[in-house]
Amino acid sequence: MRLIYTAIIILTFLLIQPAMAGISISQSVDKTEIAFTDTVTFEVLLNWDGPQFKYRFDRPLDPQFISLKVVGFTSAISSEGVGEDEVTTKRFSYRLIPTLSGTGRVDPIEIGYVTYPDSLPGELLTEEMRLIIAKPIAKNEEESSSIWLYIVGCIILLGIGVTGFVIYKRSQNDHVTMLSPKEKFLDELASIKRESGSDMKKFQYQLHTALTEFVKMHCSVDPVGMDIETLKTALNKAKLTDEASNKISSWLIQAERDKYQPIQTAPGDTIRLESEIRTLFEKI
Repeated sequence: MRLIYTAIIILTFLLIQPAMAGISISQSVDKTEIAFTDTVTFEVLLNWDGPQFKYRFDRPLDPQFISLKVVGFTSAISSEGVGEDEVTTKRFSYRLIPTLSGTGRVDPIEIGYVTYPDSLPGELLTEEMRLIIAKPIAKNEEESSSIWLYIVGCIILLGIGVTGFVIYKRSQNDHVTMLSPKEKFLDELASIKRESGSDMKKFQYQLHTALTEFVKMHCSVDPVGMDIETLKTALNKAKLTDEASNKISSWLIQAERDKYQPIQTAPGDTIRLESEIRTLFEKI
């Protein structure tokens, strides 16, 4: 019996040991300021204790780069040590060149994985990274002079075109088309997602302001001080569907709570919440 119990304990330890270990993630660029003709290498490193097959990455990465373009990509995986001392490193490396001067940006990247052997899904999220891109340098004074003449000519032509357009518009009685409350909210939602990144508290703070403004403009309802049931009833009277009334009320009340209390979120929660909100508003 003692041998059986010992065997059970050992087997249990072997089964739960992979789940106890996690993945550490790091990211880097090899320089934070580059010339317009230079290249920069952006890397994401994943490390975990155990063999390579402990985690499976079954969907490709989809990084978004602002003012930068990918000209080379490599990925590699390697292990050191054996048995309990084995450590695995997976590397994603992107070689980038500038497309615009100013600030280059690497948006947060979602990295999905599945554990082995229990096939539990997981997700990692990198942080936003920025670098400074210098302005392009003219090859010689003659080229620089020609470029300036070209720019001055374009400015003159543009000025003539703009002046003609303004005169034409003033001669018409067309009214300026304003954005609808829904269109304005969706534009603000995109800005909120971009500015808050993975910071749920910042996301909720800005979302509360945007939702409050939408409810006031679209539904002629001031939600300040309302409880969730009163708010649902008011939104239903404003001809929103039951689904829209329930979800908007819940998001608004939850955003107001999250403004004043500590919150804990998992990687990718802000992205999933933004997607759910956008899907509903596109149907309104």
